[in-house]
Amino acid sequence: MIKKSIPILITTILIFFVGCSPVVINDYFGIMMDPEYAEGFEIVSYNDLDGAVYKSNMYMNPLVYAYAELDKGVVIIKVLNMDETPIPINSNTDQFVVYNNDGEKFMLTIDREKYSVKESIGKNESVTFTLELPLKFFESIGTGDYSGFKEINKPDRRFFDYTEKQNDLDEVKKYIKYFEVTLDLKNVIILKVIP
Repeated sequence: MIKKSIPILITTILIFFVGCSPVVINDYFGIMMDPEYAEGFEIVSYNDLDGAVYKSNMYMNPLVYAYAELDKGVVIIKVLNMDETPIPINSNTDQFVVYNNDGEKFMLTIDREKYSVKESIGKNESVTFTLELPLKFFESIGTGDYSGFKEINKPDRRFFDYTEKQNDLDEVKKYIKYFEVTLDLKNVIILKVIP
């Protein structure tokens, strides 16, 4: 009886750990900065142990940074605050923008019902935002082939269901110049692709 229950116990434990594993967020990295200096922001390297290495300047606050990942037609952005000053967040005023390689700007869709219930990101805290990529972004990338994303209409909103292979996401990533996150109308984080 005990020998038969061991494989079941091991399988249950494995399912629990796989189901609870966090999503790795490491497609893009960003720092809080004056957006006027976004062009000069360059990520030099990245590894799982040390994170991102980048060229900094005096217009950056390295204590506030973010990582982002594309997944199934959405962008997952995790903002981390290591600074003393809390960063207010509000679904009515916060803005999340993606820029394509031509410099066109597209607002990411915020689902207010799923927005963080926190009012700020305190010291040594993080908040993860899940945002939808707009159809106009896919239309702008110029290939005309965004069939991997199926548009589904729901009352008062539109979202995408990723249905094709992962390499379609890799293709979409080639057209993203950077993301710009603006929290509390003034705290700007620029995220660029990790090499």
